[in-house]
Amino acid sequence: MKDLTGTRVGSYEIVERLGGGGMAVVYRAVQQPLGREVALKALSPELFQDDGFVKRFEAEAKTLAKLDHPNILPIYDFELTEGMAYLTMPLIRGGTLRDILNRGPLDTLSAWRYLREIGDGLQHAHDAGIVHRDLKPTNVLIHSDGRAMLADFGLARGAGQPTHLTTIGLAIGTPGYMAPEQVMGHEVDRRADIYAMGVLTFEMLTGRLPFIGANRMEVAYATVNAPIPSAAKLNAVLPDELDVLLAKVLAKDPAQRPQSVKELLALMARLPQRRAVAGAPAAVGVTRPPLQQAPNPQPVETAAMRLISAPPPPLHGSPPPSTGSQSGSSAIRTLQMMGVKPARARGRFILNSHVANLIHVARDVTGVRWPEIAYTAGLAQYVDQDPPNDEQLATPVEYLGRLNEAFETIYGPEAEDQLRAWGRRATER
Repeated sequence: MKDLTGTRVGSYEIVERLGGGGMAVVYRAVQQPLGREVALKALSPELFQDDGFVKRFEAEAKTLAKLDHPNILPIYDFELTEGMAYLTMPLIRGGTLRDILNRGPLDTLSAWRYLREIGDGLQHAHDAGIVHRDLKPTNVLIHSDGRAMLADFGLARGAGQPTHLTTIGLAIGTPGYMAPEQVMGHEVDRRADIYAMGVLTFEMLTGRLPFIGANRMEVAYATVNAPIPSAAKLNAVLPDELDVLLAKVLAKDPAQRPQSVKELLALMARLPQRRAVAGAPAAVGVTRPPLQQAPNPQPVETAAMRLISAPPPPLHGSPPPSTGSQSGSSAIRTLQMMGVKPARARGRFILNSHVANLIHVARDVTGVRWPEIAYTAGLAQYVDQDPPNDEQLATPVEYLGRLNEAFETIYGPEAEDQLRAWGRRATER
């Protein structure tokens, strides 16, 4: 995407590029003649040629326009001009919650304050019928006055809108923060956001995510299957009652979670405080937004971490397959995450014809963007050719997970639509 720095877009003078992804780029701009600094988010010119992308970008603007709350980043303006679409928002200079968490776990008072503010904004969005679906530290901005503000509603959906995904790959979102039903590609509602609030709570107070792994598939599997680790064992200043609460908030079944953010905040307010004890990890007290990002601390490995990092247990009580290799085991888990029954996953973790067909369809669906997708997935050998459609040859099932990641990286918030198209075309063949 061409850098717009130094140009003028409508009444906005573009000063510098702040960042961006595959869908849009964010700039610092000055609105004239007011002289007001804003954040200007411009849709990629390539994506502007696709009506679907433009509609999704416009939908994000309309979502923000519905929300008026001190803990939600508002929208100033949205423009759809010849050859360009952009929206403008306040320029927030206090960094993100991620910047704060990179310094280590928070003290309980700071954590509860941020969680209340995030929860208040999230409840307002839910009351308006909006599900965020991508709540994570980088999407929580810190205002210069210290308050938390929810941002990036690019994956948001109305409560009545379907969010089913195909069985190809994982749901759109961020591994580690997605609820189990979101990981599995099922329909999600506000309880997925409540789950993400539980993840934020765990991370703020312990300095790590509840479910970890060597790659996104390991994290996804742990999210769906692994027991919830004890936060109190990872940080001795935390009350045992917090583990009881987190067991509800991070429940695999959405029906077992608090059914509203308001209910969750009420439960949090009743938690007792525990005095600091010797050997507890140092906590970060936050009184002002961070100006610089500190190096990410390396957490000490605990028994709970070793349990989550260990190879996942077999599904449905099936005996572990004998594959003779780590890649074979990973392929089996990939198949199981895609809904393949364990018996078939154990018997044929290399389904060459099936995988070859899916890669062929992905190539057709992505069109001119296939080379970009293939290189991102580490499948450069298939830029100009399809894998051999021969069951005697081996095309690893892991390729599907890598392609899923590439779709999310390249298409950003639009990846869900592309994954759906992939799934529809694959089932038609």
